[in-house]
Amino acid sequence: MGDEPGDEPLLHARGVLLIEDFCRASGLDQETVQRLLRSGDLEGGLWRDEERTRPFGIFDDQLPSRAALMALGLPVSDDYEPEALRSFEMPDDDLGTE
Repeated sequence: MGDEPGDEPLLHARGVLLIEDFCRASGLDQETVQRLLRSGDLEGGLWRDEERTRPFGIFDDQLPSRAALMALGLPVSDDYEPEALRSFEMPDDDLGTE
């Protein structure tokens, strides 16, 4: 089971970027990122506790673009590039390009 050629895993792996690393790369402080995660303006967050008081990381396939963060009125670092932070390369069809 699962050893046959052509078998695909039931779950595809997803990478996670630690909150500290996201903050460092984006230039946002942790309090702002927590607020964005709680409000749903930033998706893909993982929490250390059920009360959602301590974020752990963000799924790296859901990292927001620089433009999306700026549209929220946030001061984003000039060198923030979510593609460089991903643990894998996203296929072109997932990026909305044709």
